[in-house]
Amino acid sequence: MRVKAVCDCGRNVRVVPSVLAQAPIMCGGCGKPFRIPEAVGAGVG
Repeated sequence: MRVKAVCDCGRNVRVVPSVLAQAPIMCGGCGKPFRIPEAVGAGVG
């Protein structure tokens, strides 16, 4: 299953989490790595 990964400048890509775990995918716009954002409300309760 693919998930949305985002970078600091707001661009996003769809990736398989295991691929992103192998090595960072860098944004050509801002130079920062794409990351999977934390789900809203995760860990609450």
